[in-house]
Amino acid sequence: MNAGSSSRYRHLAAALAATAVLLAACGGGGASDSAAAPSSSGTVSQSTAQEVSADSATVPTSTTDALSTAVTMAQTVVAGAQQSQAYACPGGGSAVYTVSGATPAQLQNGKFDAGEIYSLTFTSCKGALGAGALDGSLQLTVISASDTAVSVATSTSDLVVSVPLGTVSINGSSTISVSTVTAGATTTETINWQTPSYEVTTVFGARTSTWTFTNVDRTRTITTTNGVLASTTYSGTATLAVSHPNGSWSVTVSSTGGVQYDANGVPQSGSWTIVYPHNTLEITVAHGTVTVAVDFGNDGTIDETFTFTNTGLVSSAG
Repeated sequence: MNAGSSSRYRHLAAALAATAVLLAACGGGGASDSAAAPSSSGTVSQSTAQEVSADSATVPTSTTDALSTAVTMAQTVVAGAQQSQAYACPGGGSAVYTVSGATPAQLQNGKFDAGEIYSLTFTSCKGALGAGALDGSLQLTVISASDTAVSVATSTSDLVVSVPLGTVSINGSSTISVSTVTAGATTTETINWQTPSYEVTTVFGARTSTWTFTNVDRTRTITTTNGVLASTTYSGTATLAVSHPNGSWSVTVSSTGGVQYDANGVPQSGSWTIVYPHNTLEITVAHGTVTVAVDFGNDGTIDETFTFTNTGLVSSAG
């Protein structure tokens, strides 16, 4: 090859490389860009990385929040209402409940007791601050209860709960444990959600998606100081399968450490992992930036890295 041919070859190779980068940045040029599932050939486009990272950051946390809101509101209704009578919820709307499996004394004490079985119906029921409206039915059985902790088995059917990003409709059975520890002016509430299988529908903006959760073990920890939110942290594992406008996919999401979020459901710091059959995504959030490191082929080598703002990431969720 002469010098001229060599020069032309280098220019052509550079042009092709630049074109490939542009296609990846625009989410084009690959078989995986029409849906959030990377192809079996091991490619992940920028749009795929953003969408899957956004969903993994928001859907499990929003569902955990929805279930926490439901249990907390159930406790509020039981504390303030008489069974079978309509109750005016603190922030508007109403609720009614019936209970069985308790002694007469327990039925009148206004709190959960082990062995009690509740059936609650909510109608636009809101908490004292007006957020987290509930519509629909909740059944729960109290497994254990004390002044600082409660564990319940829940069953829901199209219970719709408002969350910062939109609404979550929850369907299925699960175990939820809530504990509260107060030290001086600081209160820490921990909720753990476990279920082998659960169905969820999210409506975030104009986008509606249907999700199946399996093998769920997730924990949310909220710390407040003098009544002001100090931090919200999520950790744990879950497998998500989804059907939505951009396609269908299934991933396992896990975070060994805590991922901190603000009051609007936007991740602020921490990291988590998404595992596909053919690829792994390592997501890290720090200083307003989300970094997605992609391992093609799950061989332990990072092959591609994408960055997004944390607010931009959440805006594409659902």
